[in-house]
Amino acid sequence: MIERETAATLYEIYERALRTLGEAEPLIQDIGDETTRLAFVSAQMRVVADILSKLRAPLVMQYRDFDTEVHEGPPDTLLEPDEQELVDKLTPAQVQRIDEILLSDCVSHWRKVARVAGKAWIQLSDESTEVPLAFCAQRVKALVASGQLQAQGNLDHIGFSEVRLPYDPLADIDDESLTVDEKVMQELSAFRHRAKLIDLPGVDPTAERERLSGILNSLADTVLEGIETNPTKLWVMGQFQRSLVLVEQEDTEGREHFGTELESLMDILGIESSDGLLAFYLGGL
Repeated sequence: MIERETAATLYEIYERALRTLGEAEPLIQDIGDETTRLAFVSAQMRVVADILSKLRAPLVMQYRDFDTEVHEGPPDTLLEPDEQELVDKLTPAQVQRIDEILLSDCVSHWRKVARVAGKAWIQLSDESTEVPLAFCAQRVKALVASGQLQAQGNLDHIGFSEVRLPYDPLADIDDESLTVDEKVMQELSAFRHRAKLIDLPGVDPTAERERLSGILNSLADTVLEGIETNPTKLWVMGQFQRSLVLVEQEDTEGREHFGTELESLMDILGIESSDGLLAFYLGGL
């Protein structure tokens, strides 16, 4: 974990680096020799993609408020006239190949669009297919619109959006019957009424603790009310899923502590594994 002050300083440094790299773009585009120009473009895009996906993205995942809905500059999906000419010449087979490459780098957890589009652009360049990065970003939006990808954030700005493959982790739950006796019910009641997330870090985590505790208490109420008539692991994981969806946008520390509380509930119910459900919603990049 990175302390907030350090993370904020790093974030600003990476923002300055990206702005500085942006100043090089028009100079690179003016390089007369095509081979040299493409080599510089490829090298620069690799650096930008690494800064966005490997350096800045982890900071935003840990401190979600670093990201905002208002982004400076034109959309990353905007094509210049000469880029549009290139795109207009693409065949349906070539567009399909672009989509296949984009999808091949997507998984069941969130990944930055900057990473997905950037890696696709690099691979296409290696295959001698000249495609603007902005068009790769456009195709990500198209894949989301067609239901082949799920998204969060602003898809017009690749550094501020994420995508993943559509997938229901409940499908991988290995269901089993649970033993629900008086002891289990007493422990569930004790969980419901005890203080939660007491070790949540931060300068003043009171509001975050209350918000997450409210979700946990609501979950506990649901389990208490329904577990005796639905004593199965799959039913419990279904209730967990509804709560996990509500905390996906919390910062890393909040999600980690929330997951620890869910593991306590699993221990009470005798559930040894969530079969990937917790990792799907609480995992990082």
